[in-house]
Amino acid sequence: NVKFFGNKRKDVLRCRKKLILRRMKRIKEKKKRLKSRVDVSKELGVPAFISGERVREGGVEPVGEEKLQKRTRIWVICLLRNHKMKQDKDDEQEYRRISIS
Repeated sequence: NVKFFGNKRKDVLRCRKKLILRRMKRIKEKKKRLKSRVDVSKELGVPAFISGERVREGGVEPVGEEKLQKRTRIWVICLLRNHKMKQDKDDEQEYRRISIS
């Protein structure tokens, strides 16, 4: 139940991206301890996995040929429309704060 001002969709995407980036920082710190992509998914709240130095979107880690194609995509596009992020209170406040500014 967050009020948006202006372009709602753009706001949602921007907020979501910020949330993701914030969560990714957390992951990078934990990265050495994270062993499986399941942990990453749990931490981000979206399907993701670590590939090289980057956290990438998607539920399945690509192999070989597929991996090359994946590299060209923007990493962690969590503007996955169909994927609702789990919101805790912090996130809700963050959404509100960003949408107002």
